[in-house]
Amino acid sequence: QVLSRLSMRNVSLEGEFPVMSEGNLLLLKELHLDGNLFTGSLTNEIAWLRNLEILTLSGNAQLGGAAPNAIGYLFKLKVLDLSDCRFEGEIPSGENSWNRATKLEQIYINGNYFTGVIPANFGELQNLEVFIFDKNEDITDVPNEVCELPDLTKLIAGCDYPDLNCNCCTDECN
Repeated sequence: QVLSRLSMRNVSLEGEFPVMSEGNLLLLKELHLDGNLFTGSLTNEIAWLRNLEILTLSGNAQLGGAAPNAIGYLFKLKVLDLSDCRFEGEIPSGENSWNRATKLEQIYINGNYFTGVIPANFGELQNLEVFIFDKNEDITDVPNEVCELPDLTKLIAGCDYPDLNCNCCTDECN
C-alpha cells in the first residue's frame, strides 16, 4: 500500500519543518499540515514530492522565511496554501520559479509578509482560478499577464494596499 494522502491538521505538531528527501513520501499526492506549530522554513527539498497535487501549510504562524523557488518543480501541484504563515520578501519570480507549476489552480498566500509585485510569469499559470494574496506586507502591482488568465475567477488583494496597481482585483473589504 502506498501512502498518497497525509493529513495532520490542527494536531499541534511542533518544531522545525521536516526536510523532505528522495524516497521519503515520494508518491504523496496530498500533504495537509495546516494549523500546527511548525517553525523554520520551507526548503527546496520540497521538490522531492514531485507527485504532490495539494500542499496546505496554512496557519503555521512561525513557519516562514523566503518562499522556495522549488515549488515550481511540483509539476502536478494544483493547490498551494501558504496562508497565515511568516513567509516574507518577494514572491519567487525567476525563470525556474512557481510559474513552472503550470497545473496550479489555487494559490493562497494571504496573511504573510510578501512584498513587491506579483510576478508577470504567473501569467503562464493557465489553469489558475483562485489567487488570494491580501494581508501581506506591501504588494504594489498585479501585471496584466495575470489579469488575462482565462480561468481566473477570484483575485483578492484586499484593501491593504492603497497604491496597488491592479485592473482585475476583486475587492472584498469589510
